[in-house]
Amino acid sequence: MVDKQRMKRRDFLRLSALGAASAVVVACAPPAAPAGQQTSGAAANAPAKQGAEIRFTHWWGEQFKHYIPLVEQKTGIKAVEEPSPYNGYFEKLLTQLVSGVGPDFMLLDANEFGQFWPSGTVAPIDEYLTSSDIDMAKWNIAPKEENGWEGKAMGLSLFTMQDLILHVNKDLADAAGITKELPVWGADNFDQWHWDDLVAWCKKGTKVNADGTVEQYGLATNFAGFSDIHRAIIATNQGHVLDDEWNYKETKSLVNSPETVAALQKMVDTVLVDKIAPTPDAAQAIQGGPYRAKRALCEINWSTPSIYPDDVGFEQIHAHLPFLKTRVHAVGANCLSLNSASKNLETSAKWITTFCIDKDIRTEFLQVSSVPAYDPLPIVQASPESRAKTIALINLSRIDGMSTLPANTKDTEKYPRGYGAKAPQFMRDTLAAAMQSVVIGSAGLQQAMDDAKTKIDAELAKAKS
Repeated sequence: MVDKQRMKRRDFLRLSALGAASAVVVACAPPAAPAGQQTSGAAANAPAKQGAEIRFTHWWGEQFKHYIPLVEQKTGIKAVEEPSPYNGYFEKLLTQLVSGVGPDFMLLDANEFGQFWPSGTVAPIDEYLTSSDIDMAKWNIAPKEENGWEGKAMGLSLFTMQDLILHVNKDLADAAGITKELPVWGADNFDQWHWDDLVAWCKKGTKVNADGTVEQYGLATNFAGFSDIHRAIIATNQGHVLDDEWNYKETKSLVNSPETVAALQKMVDTVLVDKIAPTPDAAQAIQGGPYRAKRALCEINWSTPSIYPDDVGFEQIHAHLPFLKTRVHAVGANCLSLNSASKNLETSAKWITTFCIDKDIRTEFLQVSSVPAYDPLPIVQASPESRAKTIALINLSRIDGMSTLPANTKDTEKYPRGYGAKAPQFMRDTLAAAMQSVVIGSAGLQQAMDDAKTKIDAELAKAKS
């Protein structure tokens, strides 16, 4: 643990010049915004720091280039990108931060929070947020909950965490005569489907040839390995993978608990029992995958239109993720965080908050990237009618205070995407190998999860608290 790099409150106030005599607000705008453009919250009041330059790193490829000129126009701050491939990104970044050569701020993912929050390399952003006039109630999830550690907000989310939803090939569903049964957005039965309803529906659209080969799958999702899909469905069965999933103080895994195993069994059964989903080899053998190749009725994937764009070659409709016991919403998106050793904390905090809060940038973000994390519903409602808007409304439909269907949020439970602080990568790798062996039929599920628990718990015990 890098205690020497922990950022105390007085250090943050000194470095970010947030004393009473020099208080500034967070998301700043240029002195005169172009006619017709509006900024929100603190963005309208703060003077720009012309000529300031900061460094930041991310794995988003070309996407950030679209926003950098917008933020610079609002703030006068020049942000110098240091992009890096996702593979190896977090190991490289943590090494840079610990050695004192890291960027001023950085993009992080919830799966890796447990590696960064306890390290002392990330500065909480609470003091900066407190000094501003930001309406903190407008975050889709409070920063202290979504990006929190020990009661502090360790970063600001770029987008509303995407839920996993059902992407449906309407052409194939129409041909099978089963479209009207779907709980799509706008239907009376929206978000009323349980997992068994999905399985029964998919069976109606699964086509098997006389020789046993599958012409058309009901569900394209590959359940081998271990991913966000597994986490979501486990959560719908009120299962868990760690005994402390929120506070990064885990002591044991729960991957072999009855609730967790029962949820995983439902996924395994789609391949081995229900035979509505492909084996890993069968999925790989279809160029582009079963859904893109028009060889499957539907697939479970992220609630973003870019997953399967409009030009995919068939009409698509969408429903929320069918659940076992309860609806769920994931907590933990990509967030921007401050390097605690940076000499440009105030400037970096201003860039981050402007990006997340400014209305013009959030409007653009919805069109280019995803649903913004701050005050998303008005931005979504004002956008043009489209499949993208429908997906965005589905994404918000289970979030209290953001949903246009408030009754739909009452029985929804939140779950964290992360895997703790002590052995997150080891845990993911171990679970992926276990599930792979089960889905291909070489191991039983309960025994595989018992073995995975033994390995994970041993690794947790080795890790320093």
